[in-house]
Amino acid sequence: MDKEKFDLNKDALNKIDEQYEYADERIANDPFASRATPPKHRPVTNGAAAGQSEPKKPVKPKKPAAPKKQAAVKPKKPAPAAAPRQARAAAAYPMNGEPQRERTRPEPAAAVPQGESRRHKLLRYYRRFAVVMIILGIIYIGLNVGFLYFRGQLWFNEPRARDYPVRGAVVSSALGEVDWSVFQYQPIKFAYVRATKGTKFVDEQYKANKNGIDESRLWAGYYHEFDFSETGKKQAKHFIKTVGFLDGDLRPAVKLTAYGIYGIRMKSTDTVKKELGDFLKAIKKEYGRRAVIMCDTDCYEKYIKPYFSDQTLWIIDHFDEPPEDMDWALWEYNPRVRSEGYSKKGEYYALTVYRSGKDMRNFRKNFEIGYETDE
Repeated sequence: MDKEKFDLNKDALNKIDEQYEYADERIANDPFASRATPPKHRPVTNGAAAGQSEPKKPVKPKKPAAPKKQAAVKPKKPAPAAAPRQARAAAAYPMNGEPQRERTRPEPAAAVPQGESRRHKLLRYYRRFAVVMIILGIIYIGLNVGFLYFRGQLWFNEPRARDYPVRGAVVSSALGEVDWSVFQYQPIKFAYVRATKGTKFVDEQYKANKNGIDESRLWAGYYHEFDFSETGKKQAKHFIKTVGFLDGDLRPAVKLTAYGIYGIRMKSTDTVKKELGDFLKAIKKEYGRRAVIMCDTDCYEKYIKPYFSDQTLWIIDHFDEPPEDMDWALWEYNPRVRSEGYSKKGEYYALTVYRSGKDMRNFRKNFEIGYETDE
């Protein structure tokens, strides 16, 4: 081999060795050397390995390069909480420059056998159908009860005739003109006719009803509607002046009901006690018999029971019979009765009964003025 060519090849091999050594030094001093790919196997370049007898020249080691200054690492901000998979996917793969909407995967439905599902559906259908039919039935029954009660064909109390043989009617101008020749043949034995109210009012049909009932077979009585805003003396004077002589008729009655504004705010008991007491004293003085007190349960509990329970009582209760411990004589049990004998066919009158087990003779004895008195 030409010596010049050999020297050239030798120099080239030495340069290659120097480059490998320099690369090894850089890797040794690099802090990120673990991340670097290890160098491939360096080929043998010395003369001995190549079959040359000439030894390899010692290579002066170069000063290791100073390690580069690393830039100060800024502390990283804590990573936000991991977003749901759908949100991360939407942020990673935006559509048209906008994040993808979150898509929720529907929960898999529980596997139900087909026959079981049909049976459940049928059961639900039958339950709903039954509930609807029950509600419609209740509404239908309620409407029928209200309609029959409104027409006077149904009432909540029906005292038996054999237990309550003495019955009567309560008549006012609401019925219009009453034909007593027809009305007297209703299943009644007496009738109370409204005469007055307050200190000025006189029933429009009072005179016609008085003449008609006097000519009928019925026993006649007259009542006054008590006005809570007027004095008892003036009301008694107005009644006596209007009705006049009552010998042979039934005892007068005074009606107390919580009507109008008094149904919401009733008068004080002291006021009613005084005014009603004055009315009863005037009636007793004029006719020699005590007046019958006609009242509903509210007025009885508030005004009558504490002060006038010893009077003859006429109780108005359309749902229940008055209790036995209450010393009542008459009981109005049905306010919606219609029959022949009066002009206003769409109007109703009330029915009342005398105490259970009492006959007509006992009734006359206790109610007729001029009959044997029990006082």
